Amino acid sequence: MYKTLKKIFKRSLWTMLTIFFGILFAIALVGGSIANDFQAAINGFLGTDPYVKVQVGETNGPDTDYFKSDFTKKDSNGNT
Repeated sequence: MYKTLKKIFKRSLWTMLTIFFGILFAIALVGGSIANDFQAAINGFLGTDPYVKVQVGETNGPDTDYFKSDFTKKDSNGNT
């Protein structure tokens, strides 16, 4: 009798854990989708700024080179 009770408990434990994590996974999928759709409202409510402009060094004007090259530039004639 003890073996059968232990076997039933193991089976019901795994069933309950499977159901719990299945529901948790479904909530995470739905919650992530909703949070992605309403991210602007959530950021506004929490007072966070998702984009921050960082300036490094001195700038004389707007710098539009995002990835500057370490190599010299030459034109079609070979002049630098």
